[in-house]
Amino acid sequence: MRVARSVGLVRGETVAVDGSKFRAVSSAKSIRERDAVKRYLEQLDAADAQDEVVIDSSAVQAALEKLKSDPEPEARFMRTANGFAPAYNVQTAVDTEHALIVAQKVTDEATDNRSLLPMAEAAKQAVGDPPSLNLVADAGYSNGEQAETCEAQGIVLHVPAQRAVNNQGDGTLFDRREFHYDEKTDTFRCPANKRSHANSCSGIRRESFTRVTPRCVARVL
Repeated sequence: MRVARSVGLVRGETVAVDGSKFRAVSSAKSIRERDAVKRYLEQLDAADAQDEVVIDSSAVQAALEKLKSDPEPEARFMRTANGFAPAYNVQTAVDTEHALIVAQKVTDEATDNRSLLPMAEAAKQAVGDPPSLNLVADAGYSNGEQAETCEAQGIVLHVPAQRAVNNQGDGTLFDRREFHYDEKTDTFRCPANKRSHANSCSGIRRESFTRVTPRCVARVL
């Protein structure tokens, strides 16, 4: 990477991050069997607290051996182009100067929102740890807590807020469009003309507010 930076192939100013699902070698049947074995062992742990329950030690040993022999213990079901299947989520960070991959991680996280900070830090280190780095990602990476940490490290995020719809309300909640953000005071003003600091809820980005109660208690995703 040092050579790439020295000859201008990697500029280290802006990176784009995205994730792709890669099919695991394990079959769906083997994953289901593994999960069933785990549930079986958990049930045995709960039953072990009852003195009258007799546990077959040979069955427990066989279950443990089956878990140990699993060739892909980290593979899990994820939504892919062909439906749900055992897969991994491969994260890549690409320098925008010449579209070269500067960082990658293989995760067992089905969604991308927990990968914002790890990928931002990996990319920043890979491009020479500049004082400031722009990172572009889609709304799937929206994560207020991790975004706050990124900004503290000089990573400028260009990530749209996750605008999921809150369907849990009972009709007594305000719609997010009725709230207005004041950049000068870093507060939100609700329809009742009350103000709430945007960072009053730990880990919540100011764009993340969806619906709130008339008392301005934020319901966030």
